Amino acid sequence: MPPLAELQARWLAAVLVGKAQLPTKTAMQAEIDADESRYNNKVFADRMRSTVDFGKYTADIARRAGCYPEMGLTRMMSDFPLWLAFWFGPVLPQSYRVDDDGKRGEDARWRVKETYKTFFSTS
Repeated sequence: MPPLAELQARWLAAVLVGKAQLPTKTAMQAEIDADESRYNNKVFADRMRSTVDFGKYTADIARRAGCYPEMGLTRMMSDFPLWLAFWFGPVLPQSYRVDDDGKRGEDARWRVKETYKTFFSTS
């Protein structure tokens, strides 16, 4: 599943079960207008009109869905490799599963750290 679609589905699911809310119609329109202005001014080709800043967009949707991980000082002190990989590695869909319970969270934490290692590998 494409990473953007997965996060959008998580947000929708959170809305449907009452764990998140959609913005008001006025707030949505204001965001649409701001996004349209921002992205239309950064177009490099007509075929790229619907692109977004992947990192910013995924973080925004994850916050709205309630799955943006806690990556502050506590995480830095308790799991520095994960903290480092989250902030300085590539943006991965698994990054928004690191706080999940059980095997899913464990697998996500492993994948984020391993990808960071290979991303900056010199061999």
